Amino acid sequence: MLTSASAQPSGLVTGSVYEVATEVALVGATIYIEDKNTGTVTDQNGHFQLRIPFEKDSVVLIISYVGYETQRIPITVSTCPCNIELSKTEITAKEVVVTASRIPETILEAPVTILKMNAIAVKETPSENFYSALQGYKGVDVLTNSLLYKTLNTRGFNNNANYRLAQLVDGVDNSLVGLGWPFGNVLGTTDLDIEKVELIPGPASALYGANAFNGLLYMTTKDPFRYQGVSMQVKNGINHLGSDAHDPSWYGDIQFRYAKAFNDRFAFKVNAGYIQGQDWLLTDSSDVYKDVAEELRGPDNPARDIVNIYGDEAVSKSLVKDQSGKEIDISRTGYAVSDLIDNSTYSFKANTALEYKINDHLNLSYAFNYAQATTSYSSLYYLKNIKMYTNKLELTGTHFFIRAAANADDLGDTYSTLALANAINKSWVRTLITITGSMILQGHIMEP
Repeated sequence: MLTSASAQPSGLVTGSVYEVATEVALVGATIYIEDKNTGTVTDQNGHFQLRIPFEKDSVVLIISYVGYETQRIPITVSTCPCNIELSKTEITAKEVVVTASRIPETILEAPVTILKMNAIAVKETPSENFYSALQGYKGVDVLTNSLLYKTLNTRGFNNNANYRLAQLVDGVDNSLVGLGWPFGNVLGTTDLDIEKVELIPGPASALYGANAFNGLLYMTTKDPFRYQGVSMQVKNGINHLGSDAHDPSWYGDIQFRYAKAFNDRFAFKVNAGYIQGQDWLLTDSSDVYKDVAEELRGPDNPARDIVNIYGDEAVSKSLVKDQSGKEIDISRTGYAVSDLIDNSTYSFKANTALEYKINDHLNLSYAFNYAQATTSYSSLYYLKNIKMYTNKLELTGTHFFIRAAANADDLGDTYSTLALANAINKSWVRTLITITGSMILQGHIMEP
């Protein structure tokens, strides 16, 4: 149902979008001009405003919202929509996806299985972010390597570093070149700028290359023409509650987005997000040394190999003998994970995009993304101050696109915790040899 009123001389159309049965305002409903791809979304109160260039006698507005019937409303210079009421629909098979064939098609027409998450689902997820929420989809397994770094696995393959999953943001590879695999969403995009996420949980290499053998995750960000205005999101939490290893710590996630269209030709957007917290501490003291019987493992085992202590893997089998002359295995002392890495973690993301419509069917865009983070990878690697830069220049037409993209990353002060522990042990050995040699040269005898 549509109620009309006089339009303002400037062509600024204002109105509200409601649900027809309950009169509840619909937040995030999309309103755009047909054939121009220029529009906006409703605010927290269901209100919107859109400047319309009346080049013809009438212009058609398209109003859509997930789970509701889309309306096409023609307006003229003398009329504009004020109260737009949408009806619910149970037909969800008409959802449009693009990853299956790289062209828009309904989800039922797609030749492969596609799991889709839209902006509404991102907003309503009870998880800390949209990436973690993917574990609620059928056939998807999310492994938690640390507080910020999650790994997606699908179709039976399960690995902390999924080499066979392609991860794209607006068509650009989001993998860390220095590591060779997607790094979760640590260096990706913010929840506020996500329009939809499409996941193909299976071989998609026909269109995206052999590295998509295990699946494809395609994240699409919001168009600055359609999604204008200022948005801000703050999430807080506390972890390490009831932990003997660490005091309760604050977890914070702050995001900001601003987008503006100066006219029907040029628009821009900027995004920023910052997450900080205290990572989980690994304190498993189980002895896993394999060369002794299980009942002999534990604190009395001189060759013990503790799960979360590194450096004690070095074992000598002939250094010491017992009273009967039998050789005893002895390991180095080693160092706890908490002594080798700092559990403070953070992720900073910032990006900007410029959009210019050359005409109604040709669009030129440029996007730049920067991200920096410190996190751990299953306690085996401490990725400190890693950085990623992404540039994308794209020309899009009705039936084609030409895209040029460049990625660069810097692993910063990253190191292996296992290698560090062994290096410290070797350093102590060299120091001891130096001290012993010095004492012998001075004529002293070193006590055993």
